[in-house]
Amino acid sequence: MATQPQGQGKDTSTKIYFRFQPTLDIILSAMKKHPGQRVVADFHGGSGFNDEAQCIGSPLIELAALADQPWPANLMVFEIDPDRRKLLTARLAGLQSDLGASHVTWRVEPDHTDITVLSAWADGIPRRLLRGVTLLDPNGAIHQSTLRSAVYLAGRPGWAKVDSLIHYSATSLKRNRGVARGTTDKAPLFTEWADSSASAWMAQIGKEYWWITKPSDQGQRTFLFGTNWNKFPGLVRYGFQPVRSPIGADWLAEAEDVRAVLPPGVHQGRFEL
Repeated sequence: MATQPQGQGKDTSTKIYFRFQPTLDIILSAMKKHPGQRVVADFHGGSGFNDEAQCIGSPLIELAALADQPWPANLMVFEIDPDRRKLLTARLAGLQSDLGASHVTWRVEPDHTDITVLSAWADGIPRRLLRGVTLLDPNGAIHQSTLRSAVYLAGRPGWAKVDSLIHYSATSLKRNRGVARGTTDKAPLFTEWADSSASAWMAQIGKEYWWITKPSDQGQRTFLFGTNWNKFPGLVRYGFQPVRSPIGADWLAEAEDVRAVLPPGVHQGRFEL
């Protein structure tokens, strides 16, 4: 059976242009006046272009955003598929040349679960005044191996001001969790999701303040943003609410409630974008 290209889908254009790109702009713009090193780690890179949605992928947006900053920057992108990795490498090189962004250092690696690679990369980045963001954007639910890598980076000394942006399908997570807790012969294949939830992810990554968007469409696609800054500007404008607020708490409950999985055929317009 053919697999969906990493990060590609019918909603990708909407996700990138109406949620991810503005959110990344907000995160990095808020840091622009503060001198220091910039860093972005993208755990699900793709090929750099979505053929179905006809839009550029997140790594190219990240490179362009870092190029717009006057500070030295490091971009790490992971992509497991060798063909997509080759395309992504060529596209990043071309964009960097077009932008003249010599102050941005980037690399593409195949395995984001390799802590040795992560450690060597992070060790080479000056920790003083370090700011940035890590991005987890799976096609469905987050694998525990990916989460472990994100938690590792979040817990490194000097990385307290590197925020976390997560985009996932709450419906996929609920279904995986349901299979894992069931009695079918597929249950052992889904064990890692048995106790997975957005609340568990937030607790493990450990940021003090979390923001959430309302679960949207049949996949209940949801953004989570974690930071240690208690007054992060501009997020409400693009549909985020603090998880601790009444609205944010309701959205989190909707994302976590297994009864809220949409039945097949429910129109996307039922939920706010």
